Amino acid sequence: MFTPMSTHPVWHFDKARQTRAVHVTGPMASDDIESLIDAALAGCGVLMAADWLVSDELADGRLVEVFPEWRPAGEGGVYLMRPSRDHESAKVRLFSEWLASRFVLPPWQLSPQPDAGRRSPGHDNS
Repeated sequence: MFTPMSTHPVWHFDKARQTRAVHVTGPMASDDIESLIDAALAGCGVLMAADWLVSDELADGRLVEVFPEWRPAGEGGVYLMRPSRDHESAKVRLFSEWLASRFVLPPWQLSPQPDAGRRSPGHDNS
Protein backbone atom coordinates (compact mmCIF):
# COMPACT_ATOMS: atom_id res chain seq x y z
CA MET A 1 0.00 0.00 0.00
CA PHE A 2 1.29 3.41 -0.95
CA THR A 3 0.90 5.37 2.29
CA PRO A 4 0.92 8.92 0.85
CA MET A 5 -2.39 8.30 -0.96
CA SER A 6 -4.94 10.80 0.29
CA THR A 7 -7.42 8.01 1.06
CA HIS A 8 -4.94 5.50 2.58
CA PRO A 9 -5.81 2.70 3.45
CA VAL A 10 -8.94 2.84 1.28
CA TRP A 11 -8.83 2.51 -2.50
CA HIS A 12 -11.67 4.07 -4.49
CA PHE A 13 -12.72 2.85 -7.94
CA ASP A 14 -15.17 4.20 -10.53
CA LYS A 15 -17.01 2.43 -13.36
CA ALA A 16 -19.67 4.27 -15.31
CA ARG A 17 -21.85 5.76 -12.57
CA GLN A 18 -20.70 3.41 -9.82
CA THR A 19 -18.10 4.03 -7.13
CA ARG A 20 -16.64 1.40 -4.84
CA ALA A 21 -14.40 1.79 -1.81
CA VAL A 22 -12.14 -1.07 -0.75
CA HIS A 23 -10.35 -1.08 2.59
CA VAL A 24 -6.93 -2.52 1.83
CA THR A 25 -4.75 -4.41 4.27
CA GLY A 26 -1.60 -6.35 3.72
CA PRO A 27 1.88 -7.10 4.92
CA MET A 28 3.56 -4.25 3.05
CA ALA A 29 3.03 -0.50 3.19
CA SER A 30 5.51 2.13 2.11
CA ASP A 31 5.91 5.73 1.04
CA ASP A 32 8.36 4.53 -1.65
CA ILE A 33 6.43 3.64 -4.81
CA GLU A 34 9.54 2.08 -6.42
CA SER A 35 9.70 -0.47 -3.59
CA LEU A 36 6.03 -1.28 -4.02
CA ILE A 37 6.44 -1.71 -7.78
CA ASP A 38 9.40 -4.02 -7.20
CA ALA A 39 7.34 -6.02 -4.69
CA ALA A 40 4.47 -6.37 -7.18
CA LEU A 41 6.94 -7.50 -9.86
CA ALA A 42 8.22 -10.12 -7.42
CA GLY A 43 4.68 -11.43 -6.98
CA CYS A 44 4.08 -10.08 -3.49
CA GLY A 45 0.60 -8.74 -4.13
CA VAL A 46 -1.62 -6.20 -5.82
CA LEU A 47 -0.49 -2.65 -6.47
CA MET A 48 -2.43 0.49 -7.29
CA ALA A 49 -0.16 2.87 -9.19
CA ALA A 50 -0.56 5.48 -11.88
CA ASP A 51 -0.35 4.03 -15.39
CA TRP A 52 2.62 6.24 -16.23
CA LEU A 53 4.62 4.83 -13.31
CA VAL A 54 4.26 1.26 -14.52
CA SER A 55 3.89 1.82 -18.26
CA ASP A 56 6.90 -0.33 -19.21
CA GLU A 57 5.79 -3.14 -16.93
CA LEU A 58 2.25 -3.04 -18.37
CA ALA A 59 3.51 -2.86 -21.95
CA ASP A 60 5.75 -5.91 -21.63
CA GLY A 61 3.30 -7.92 -19.52
CA ARG A 62 5.29 -8.07 -16.29
CA LEU A 63 2.28 -6.39 -14.65
CA VAL A 64 -1.35 -6.71 -15.71
CA GLU A 65 -4.45 -4.74 -14.83
CA VAL A 66 -6.60 -6.72 -12.42
CA PHE A 67 -9.87 -4.80 -12.95
CA PRO A 68 -9.48 -2.95 -16.28
CA GLU A 69 -13.11 -1.87 -16.30
CA TRP A 70 -12.70 -0.01 -12.97
CA ARG A 71 -10.57 3.15 -12.81
CA PRO A 72 -8.91 4.47 -9.65
CA ALA A 73 -10.76 7.50 -8.34
CA GLY A 74 -9.72 10.39 -6.19
CA GLU A 75 -6.01 10.13 -6.87
CA GLY A 76 -4.12 11.30 -9.79
CA GLY A 77 -3.00 14.04 -11.93
CA VAL A 78 0.24 15.69 -12.74
CA TYR A 79 0.10 19.29 -11.71
CA LEU A 80 2.20 22.25 -12.74
CA MET A 81 2.43 24.94 -10.09
CA ARG A 82 3.07 28.35 -11.54
CA PRO A 83 2.43 31.99 -10.78
CA SER A 84 -0.51 33.72 -12.37
CA ARG A 85 -0.89 33.28 -16.14
CA ASP A 86 -0.84 37.08 -16.33
CA HIS A 87 2.91 37.05 -15.62
CA GLU A 88 3.87 33.73 -17.19
CA SER A 89 7.24 33.66 -18.92
CA ALA A 90 7.67 32.11 -22.35
CA LYS A 91 9.78 29.32 -20.82
CA VAL A 92 7.05 28.37 -18.34
CA ARG A 93 4.36 28.51 -21.04
CA LEU A 94 6.42 26.30 -23.39
CA PHE A 95 7.20 23.84 -20.60
CA SER A 96 3.50 23.70 -19.67
CA GLU A 97 2.53 23.01 -23.29
CA TRP A 98 5.24 20.33 -23.62
CA LEU A 99 4.15 18.66 -20.37
CA ALA A 100 0.51 18.63 -21.47
CA SER A 101 1.51 17.07 -24.80
CA ARG A 102 3.36 14.25 -23.00
CA PHE A 103 0.19 13.15 -21.19
CA VAL A 104 -2.23 13.15 -24.13
CA LEU A 105 -1.71 9.41 -24.63
CA PRO A 106 -0.70 6.74 -22.14
CA PRO A 107 3.12 6.53 -22.11
CA TRP A 108 3.22 3.03 -23.61
CA GLN A 109 1.52 4.41 -26.73
CA LEU A 110 4.24 7.04 -27.21
CA SER A 111 7.55 6.37 -28.91
CA PRO A 112 10.05 4.61 -26.63
CA GLN A 113 12.12 6.80 -24.35
CA PRO A 114 15.63 5.99 -23.12
CA ASP A 115 15.72 4.11 -19.81
CA ALA A 116 15.65 6.65 -17.00
CA GLY A 117 17.62 4.33 -14.73
CA ARG A 118 14.74 2.33 -13.25
CA ARG A 119 15.92 -0.94 -11.77
CA SER A 120 14.73 -4.18 -13.22
CA PRO A 121 14.48 -7.00 -10.69
CA GLY A 122 17.18 -9.56 -11.26
CA HIS A 123 19.16 -7.34 -13.61
CA ASP A 124 22.30 -5.38 -12.90
CA ASN A 125 21.88 -2.02 -14.63
CA SER A 126 25.47 -0.95 -14.09
